[in-house]
Amino acid sequence: MRPDAPISKPEDDRLDRAEFCKNLVESILHLPKGSTFVYSIEGEWGSGKSSVLSLIKHYIASHDGEPKTPVLELPLWSFSGSGELLQQFLTQICVQLQGSKTRSIKKAAKLIAQYGDVITGAAELLPYGGQIAKSAVAAVKMATHDKDIHELRKKLEAVLGKLDTPIVIFIDDIDRLQPVEVCQAFQAIKAVADLPNFVYVVAFDRKAVASSLKHAGIEDADAYLEKIIQYPCYLPLPDRSDLDTILREGLASIDGPNPDDDHQDRWPDLYRDGIAPFLQTPRNVFRLLNGLTASFPPVRGEVDPVDFIGFQCLRLFAHTVYEYIRRNRHQFDTESEHATQAQPASRNPAPGNAIVESIPDSRLREPAKQILISIFPGTVLLFDPDGHSADGMGGPHLFEPKRICHRERFELYDRLAIPANKISATGVRAIFTAATKGDFHKLLRETVGTSDRKCFSRLLHFLNYSHNLLKDGDEISPPEVLTWTLTCLNSLPRPSSWDELIAWSQATADFVKRFSRMIEGGPSEALKAAIENEDCCLSATARYLADRSSQAAKVSIQAIADPARAEVESLIGPFIAAATRRIDSGTLENEVLLGTVLDVMMTTDNGRQQVRQFAHAAFNTDDGFIKLCYAACEVRNPPRLLMRLLVNWTVRQESELTARHRQVATSPHRIDSPLLRDALTCEIQPIE
Repeated sequence: MRPDAPISKPEDDRLDRAEFCKNLVESILHLPKGSTFVYSIEGEWGSGKSSVLSLIKHYIASHDGEPKTPVLELPLWSFSGSGELLQQFLTQICVQLQGSKTRSIKKAAKLIAQYGDVITGAAELLPYGGQIAKSAVAAVKMATHDKDIHELRKKLEAVLGKLDTPIVIFIDDIDRLQPVEVCQAFQAIKAVADLPNFVYVVAFDRKAVASSLKHAGIEDADAYLEKIIQYPCYLPLPDRSDLDTILREGLASIDGPNPDDDHQDRWPDLYRDGIAPFLQTPRNVFRLLNGLTASFPPVRGEVDPVDFIGFQCLRLFAHTVYEYIRRNRHQFDTESEHATQAQPASRNPAPGNAIVESIPDSRLREPAKQILISIFPGTVLLFDPDGHSADGMGGPHLFEPKRICHRERFELYDRLAIPANKISATGVRAIFTAATKGDFHKLLRETVGTSDRKCFSRLLHFLNYSHNLLKDGDEISPPEVLTWTLTCLNSLPRPSSWDELIAWSQATADFVKRFSRMIEGGPSEALKAAIENEDCCLSATARYLADRSSQAAKVSIQAIADPARAEVESLIGPFIAAATRRIDSGTLENEVLLGTVLDVMMTTDNGRQQVRQFAHAAFNTDDGFIKLCYAACEVRNPPRLLMRLLVNWTVRQESELTARHRQVATSPHRIDSPLLRDALTCEIQPIE
């Protein structure tokens, strides 16, 4: 981690301020003997004022010549709220001067203690600094309070005027004091500023000090400060390239996200228009680096580095926008396929503007908008509802699986951990290292798990997103992933509720569809090989065939060639043959999507005959009857033959319906077809 601490050596200077500090020291050390002077080092919070003070001290300490210049530090901010600041101010001067080995300086310390006692009206200065502080307090106690202040001041001026070197007093963080204390601090400086050989170097943010002085009743802060400060030094603004270098080298040193590796098309624009405006000071650069140091290691390899840096930038510097994203994830964590779709017309005009207007600094609203549009390309429509999310917003990386705009990835950016119901990208890639089907099955089972309550969710995650992680050059090919997964599904966790069944159905169909697109020449041969394997999950292939059949039905009959129809026709024969073998072996009823399997079988005369025989046999057992009930409700439009068989059987066998039959028939949890519900409760007539 990079602590927010000032540098102390010129070799650590990354902002070319060492020369500025060196020249300022020359100015201080060449003031006329006996001069009183107040310098200010002014810059906004986080701009590096404390580092400049440290470099000035370094150059004073390393300056050739005797005697050495005394350097005092007054940490007024550490005494904030503890009492009268003037007392503490003078106490610190006394304490630090008492530690000098020079007799004249020690004498000056004693006189300053007496002088402070008179001008503050204090009976005793604040105890601080161990034995030295006690000596200063003792000196104050011995002082005669009826001494004339002018006589005491003359003595002090005479002692200080004989010094061969100035006493340089550094005061930092005045702008962090309470408003009344800011006023007291400058009053303290003014009270002793005209003492000979006293040189002050005071660092503060003028805007913050002006606000505090106004709060304390001083309207014209600039005029007030002009009476105290002889030479205001405005901190040199850091060069943009220097800050860029600090960030780039910082990312490399922490082994953090490296956006330059594979994202040359996205990173430059996002950094220039979105991130850089938030990094105008060294402190903000180090805040971002510290944030990345803490947050990136747990998700390394699982997130997109450009998106991650952009999101962390919003978290640190535009917290209201970050909180809005967390509370309204549905507007941002969309699937990549939908990231460029238009939003509903009912949305308010440009609602995105209200999101960024919550940022207090108006200069940072446009950069925040650019970050949002870059990492969530669909949000361009929140700012311009009539616009379109161009490729430039997401670039060719829009559909990469690690992007934050993927619904399954958003949690990684926010929670900084792989959720228990997800599989890491590393885990999926490990599965793809399998050299044989046996190894593939073993790795997939171990990764998904079989016993904990999250294993089914991990299976869905694999089915939905594994296609994004298969790369060209992998030893395993898309046909192998497709066939090996289909022959392993029946040994993996199965859905245990109606909602899980629907999710499984959609996930398996999408899985087959996505990997089919990746197979050069089409998936027919791979699917045929899978279907003919006795371990193949016919449910997954049935759902895919049902979708392809529906797609083929929408094509005009005049079409010369339709790939969907040709694909279905090449696979339907092997599919019905495999299903028939399952019927003969009594294993077909174990299929997860039994209704979809029967639906596909009924596309041919032979298949319909097989379904009729299967259904009549199933009616004779309670379990078979229940599974057929579920199967009839599983598909959107239950096969008419299957529904007719169920209805006719139910009406004829009304007196034989068991209590279990009626319980299942009236259960709203799984069976939601009105026709079937009426049939099972004997409220309709037989179908001819």
